[in-house]
Amino acid sequence: ENLLAMELQPTGRSNDDFMRLQSYCKKHPDCLFLYDNADDLSIVEEFLPAISSPLHILVTTRRISIDSSKLQHAHTLQLQPLNTHTAVQLLLALSHHPLTLQQLQQDHPSEYQHALNIV
Repeated sequence: ENLLAMELQPTGRSNDDFMRLQSYCKKHPDCLFLYDNADDLSIVEEFLPAISSPLHILVTTRRISIDSSKLQHAHTLQLQPLNTHTAVQLLLALSHHPLTLQQLQQDHPSEYQHALNIV
């Protein structure tokens, strides 16, 4: 199994989740742990102390400041939000949409509006 998907909850880790993550990290020692849209790093911190593999961690958040001092060897990179035009173009590209942004705006205004609502 090359992918382990888990939904971490802020209410604390369950032993089952922790055991699954620990087992996965042992089988895939150089894996990537992705925590998307993190509002609370304590959830991530809770899983890390007992994992002793060269785990790579990517945490994304919309928060302006994050205290990464508890995460060893953490590197932070603050990115600016995409403008709407670029965000819609990226959405179209990643969804393999057959139309360009210009075609969508001109010929399919309701689909364009839907794309705007997503981004």
